[in-house]
Amino acid sequence: MLDVLGNYVYALVDPGTKEIFYVGMASKKPNNRTNERATKHFDFDKAVTAKEKKIKSLLQHYDKFQIIHIVRHNLPDGVAVHVEAALIDALSTNTKLTNLKRGDGTKLGIKTWAQVAIEKGTDFIELDALEQFAREKNIRLTLLHIKSYREDLEAHEIYDLTRGYWRIAQKKANLDKPTIAVACVGNAIVCAYRVVSWLPAGTTFSSVFDKRQIEVLQNTGVAQEGNTLKEFIGQLATKAEFPYSQYKITLNGEPLVWPQQSIKHIE
Repeated sequence: MLDVLGNYVYALVDPGTKEIFYVGMASKKPNNRTNERATKHFDFDKAVTAKEKKIKSLLQHYDKFQIIHIVRHNLPDGVAVHVEAALIDALSTNTKLTNLKRGDGTKLGIKTWAQVAIEKGTDFIELDALEQFAREKNIRLTLLHIKSYREDLEAHEIYDLTRGYWRIAQKKANLDKPTIAVACVGNAIVCAYRVVSWLPAGTTFSSVFDKRQIEVLQNTGVAQEGNTLKEFIGQLATKAEFPYSQYKITLNGEPLVWPQQSIKHIE
């Protein structure tokens, strides 16, 4: 090949379906000679990995140079690794890539808006401002610390982690006043739900807790008199009902630090 590619990003593509199944990058060699790394994927005797098995099946119908596509070339030094990583992140959401690694700079990689807010959010609300909001609206804010949160959770999984399971006094479980359940990760508010009903733990299906986990939770810790393990069902709170999703809670100007107890009622 003519030595014109410099730093480049390439993709291995199924010519029949046009589906990308691998993304890689190569840095230019001295004297701007082309790095032939893209062709090295075809140098194997026995197909072992998913990538090699895919290549072996395609070579029965296509030439390797029909499979290799150049995505971007002549990139400035240090840029190709970011283009490669961005493509891997983006394509991995709906494409079966055979890459074994995400690529460099995973801390800068694809994240949900909620995760970015948790890590880098700059909107803050003082705890006493939340108390004032609850008093003015005559509602209860039930802050729930979600210790097992992961950034790859789907929306329904965050909902299930938030809604169960908690030791709730019967008065509060009877919804003596409208209640907003606030999902917190550290001092960051991920989202909020309008509680429709509190039910005994395990009443409804959960995508994150199974029967055994519920039994363990029910037998863990000493419940205060009148408190029983419950879950809620609810709906995502509107902006009017709770305008502080994606905010971070502060106490006297410092990030809120949760005590051992993972539930806090504000009213």
